[in-house]
Amino acid sequence: MKWQNWFLIGMLVIVVASLALAINASREGTRTSTAGGGGTRFRARPGTMRENVQPMVSQSQERSDTSLSGDGASGTGGALANLTIHVSEAVLDRLLTADTMETIDAIQDHLAQDPGEEVESRLYSALAEQYLKLNPPETESAEESIAAAQETAQNAGDRHAVAYAQAMLFRREERVEEARAYIADVFEQAPVATAPGMRLAVLEGTLAEMEEDDRGAETAYRRVLTFAAELDRALSESAVESYRLAGLRLTRLLRRLGRTGDAEAVSRDVAGRLQQIDGGI
Repeated sequence: MKWQNWFLIGMLVIVVASLALAINASREGTRTSTAGGGGTRFRARPGTMRENVQPMVSQSQERSDTSLSGDGASGTGGALANLTIHVSEAVLDRLLTADTMETIDAIQDHLAQDPGEEVESRLYSALAEQYLKLNPPETESAEESIAAAQETAQNAGDRHAVAYAQAMLFRREERVEEARAYIADVFEQAPVATAPGMRLAVLEGTLAEMEEDDRGAETAYRRVLTFAAELDRALSESAVESYRLAGLRLTRLLRRLGRTGDAEAVSRDVAGRLQQIDGGI
């Protein structure tokens, strides 16, 4: 009977494997049908193998993800639930640090529900950023999202958010000089202190350093510090991270230029303000 025992075991393995495959296919079908509901915009272009597209995450993004994942509702779904009434900076922080593919589908589904003009622009900007994080980036979809964000922008924060996405697109296309000019023009037209503006100014400083423009980098990083002072304690998590990063980079820049006294002053000021505002996040 030994061969019969082996035969039964083999049949059992086949049955279990078949059931597992069927369950997995059912789950995949449910996820596909949910993500593919009617009315969503800016899906992947026809022929794009979405399952082969991978998120592109930098080391700085990984650090940011770690620092922002410890409090509040976890996952994109919980954050998006709050968007129906109001888009807070904290909610947008979650959108920008969640899983890329998950976030794209969630934002598209929410946009299809007509969330309102006070929400729309910021969602399109976040969507554009997610498209640019894919590997390879979906630049056409990002451009469409940016155009929609520009059309629906309501205030300075909206304009700063879409400018960040546009500048990141320029940067990916190695159009650094154009990106810098674009950011400068946006700040000239909308000089109001906003959390997205702080993030945009950090990018402005980064681009200036890429072109070895120390004066431009210093101006950009000091803009972040000024915005933080104007916003006082009303800072989101991303705004605090922008402030922290700008302070570190400005301190490093000033030390490299031999301006040790200025560097120490910036370091003290930033450390002091962080102690005041970190507890309020």
